[in-house]
Amino acid sequence: MPIIEFASLELIPPYSLESVPLSKLFHRLSSRQAAYSGYPLIFFADTISPFILYTVSGWHSVEANLTWIASEENGELLRSFEPFLKVKTLVHLNMDFDDIPRGCKGMVCVKCNNFNDLREYIEVEETRGEEDGEASSEGSGPASLTLFGQDVDPLSDAVYRFTVCENIAFDNSVQPRARRNGLGEVIAMRRVTVPRS
Repeated sequence: MPIIEFASLELIPPYSLESVPLSKLFHRLSSRQAAYSGYPLIFFADTISPFILYTVSGWHSVEANLTWIASEENGELLRSFEPFLKVKTLVHLNMDFDDIPRGCKGMVCVKCNNFNDLREYIEVEETRGEEDGEASSEGSGPASLTLFGQDVDPLSDAVYRFTVCENIAFDNSVQPRARRNGLGEVIAMRRVTVPRS
């Protein structure tokens, strides 16, 4: 079953995506992982914290991703990254990577503990959006697609909703405004390109 690997990375200050050693490592990771998985690795920056990055990639199965994770090649890359970042989270979602438009500019991700919380989150946000006359958590610009996926870990009931935004213009109000209902963790992220060093 095709899956999406969704990871959050925390950069160790003063390093940034533009830092020469880090950008070289991200290029190496991107090319090696894509060669192994057959899917590109997409990078996103958090719209609030300059030190949080997200990666999204497809895999043919969880087993294929776990084989890559356990490989010496990936282990070497992870050791190379140690001075620059920490992997905060990594989840496998029952979503097909090919459903994400290749030109996607940004996404808003809502993570809830289970489907009931997600359903309630959506209802509360729709009601508040109508009352306030504003978009709930999608930033500005039209939402082109909404995708849903569940963490495939049998010990987790977490569900994720990704809203793909084509003409994204997030500002610092998106995440705090969306978080106010307390039912889900909201991540607003803008697609970034790793600079060539």
